[in-house]
Amino acid sequence: MYQDLVQKNGKWSPFFAFMGRIFLRGVTLLNKTWLPRLSADSQQCIFSSPLETPQPFFDPNKDAIMCYVTPRFGPHLWELPAYLVEYPRGEGDEFKWFAKELLEGKVVKELEVLKGVYVTSPVLLTKAQIPVRGMMLITTLRKEGVVSKKGLLLAWKKNPLFLKTELLAWVAPRCAAALSLMWGYITKGVDVPEDVLAKVKSSVSV
Repeated sequence: MYQDLVQKNGKWSPFFAFMGRIFLRGVTLLNKTWLPRLSADSQQCIFSSPLETPQPFFDPNKDAIMCYVTPRFGPHLWELPAYLVEYPRGEGDEFKWFAKELLEGKVVKELEVLKGVYVTSPVLLTKAQIPVRGMMLITTLRKEGVVSKKGLLLAWKKNPLFLKTELLAWVAPRCAAALSLMWGYITKGVDVPEDVLAKVKSSVSV
């Protein structure tokens, strides 16, 4: 990045206008990975829609679905390396990614024990043809605007049965009791006791 161009010792030539040395003044070395962060609130940098690869994911530290976007900087829209941001609200797809991460135990860790007894893979939530049980889950999350663990716990505080039917639709009928064993704990945001978790693991491994 530079402030302006300076020409010194210029001499007129019929062929090359001013002949002389040209200098850059006010030069600053920038790391291209800084540009999206430094110019995110300006019109100097625009961002693409969320990329499918690398896939969006739930970040427990930020309590949000994160995704990569392609930044383009300056009047010539120079393409910069993929940049990590919180999934834009209003896209709609943030709910399907939250649903997938929830089922896989990335939001509520205890749900990971059920991954082996789902009747459908959570990965299908991110595909073009989403199964009916997936649409039920996504629609319920969208109605309450839930895309974070904090939002999920608030929804459970208002209604302890929120999402239970939608999540049971994913679990093989023979293992439905496993989710019910954990339900009272996970809806309160507390760890499932070891003895209860052992029963759950035993019931889903049969």
